[in-house]
Amino acid sequence: MIMLPRSKLDYVKQLSRNGWNKCYGDRWTDNMHSEIVETVKRFAYADGNNHPTVLEIGTGSGSDIIHLYETMGMEVCGLDYAPNALRLIHERSPDMQLCEADARHLPFPDESFDIVFSQGLVEHYLDDKLDQLMREQIRVAERYVIIDVPNFWALYYTLKKHLLIAFDHGWDFGWETEYTEHELEQLGSRYGLTPICSYSWGYDGLTRRINKLLHFFRLGLEILEEDYGKYFQMSIGVVFQKS
Repeated sequence: MIMLPRSKLDYVKQLSRNGWNKCYGDRWTDNMHSEIVETVKRFAYADGNNHPTVLEIGTGSGSDIIHLYETMGMEVCGLDYAPNALRLIHERSPDMQLCEADARHLPFPDESFDIVFSQGLVEHYLDDKLDQLMREQIRVAERYVIIDVPNFWALYYTLKKHLLIAFDHGWDFGWETEYTEHELEQLGSRYGLTPICSYSWGYDGLTRRINKLLHFFRLGLEILEEDYGKYFQMSIGVVFQKS
């Protein structure tokens, strides 16, 4: 049966704490995002900082923050408000610092962390909730804020997602706002952040098929990623410096 389309706010409300809890199974899954991890590493040790502190907000499976903790020895904290996600992370990495909290009300003093980053978080927030989220990320960051979101120009993924949302069929992740690189930079700039670099990663179903076809001819989209990935890859991220 086709359901009537719901509003954006309905979808934002759809994933309560219990809703997100159901998104995680009974076993930890390693889905590390190497582009994000490498970007955090690059800026964490900038300016001769030998003991960086890093917070991931909306840590989910925790794969990225676990890698930074276990392979780099960084002082980290993974924050989420889904208890099941944090339980799975604790089973995988029992000594790592975790925090169960709402991203709009972070339980940390001002400028507690050198870097605050998020992946797959900001796109779920709208209006006043987005405002609260942005202000809190910036408040607890001392040097850098890294935001990673769905890329508007991943057109196959963007169109498919919004069709599923519009007809309330097979989409379990609440509302998502995709951004262009420029829009994401503008978002940070509105809160006094300075964008200093960006990156992109991942292929949706269509670009993956195109790339596979190109490989048959000994070509590939990989050679375009550095300069043009922001126009076709699934996700984009921007590194902001705090003033």
